Amino acid sequence: MEVLETEAQMSDWSDDKLDHLDRRVDEGFERMDKGFEKVDQRFEKVDARVARVEQRLAKTPTREEMNQGLGELRKETNQGLGELRQEMNQGFGELRQGIDKAQAMVIGLNRTLIAGAIGVIAALIGFHG
Repeated sequence: MEVLETEAQMSDWSDDKLDHLDRRVDEGFERMDKGFEKVDQRFEKVDARVARVEQRLAKTPTREEMNQGLGELRKETNQGLGELRQEMNQGFGELRQGIDKAQAMVIGLNRTLIAGAIGVIAALIGFHG
């Protein structure tokens, strides 16, 4: 029954009503198109952000590369510390030799001064005696 009533109402529609309805449908589609344009613009911004993130991620080393780099760094550090240890030991050895030489010189100088002092004392005693 409703179908018959709707068909009856539709047959009564005038060209003006149909034109008005057509314009309203067109306006609705225009609003939808504008809304989709805004959505498209937002998607373009999101796509640009995703592209930037992907570029940054492409520059980021993988876990394997980082582990390899850390292994090389550890190896170079250990090698450098070994070389530093050798240089320090060599430097301390040279310092010990220098101290030993200086000590020997001081001991020799002390002996010379003592011998000289004894000689002076003996000379003084010889003159007064």
